[in-house]
Amino acid sequence: MSETKFTPGPWQWDTYNDVLAEGGIIVAHTYDHPTNDPEDYPADPIENAKARSVWYAQANANAHLIAAAPDLYAALTDMFALIDEGWLVRQTNEDHKPAFAVRMLPFVARMQKAQAALSKARNDQ
Repeated sequence: MSETKFTPGPWQWDTYNDVLAEGGIIVAHTYDHPTNDPEDYPADPIENAKARSVWYAQANANAHLIAAAPDLYAALTDMFALIDEGWLVRQTNEDHKPAFAVRMLPFVARMQKAQAALSKARNDQ
């Protein structure tokens, strides 16, 4: 497998919807407005506020998804490594043996890592 070219994780998000790597390096910024053209915004103040609220929520969700990218990448890499190594090949006549359960521990651990990465992407509390 080739080396990654992206900024190493972990990445975090801040209240300005910046995605930051270690040392405060900005990896990405998600914008809470579609354009800089005032004509693209609703003229009605209430509609404008509603639109901005939706745009901010989307920008925040995008920042969380982007911040989870290194974790998601690592989890998928680990999962595919197990598949390539034959860990997911199942022999039903061996299921009752303790060795089968022990053999599945690395897979379960990697599944938990993948679930944690998905939770980070969704901003689950």
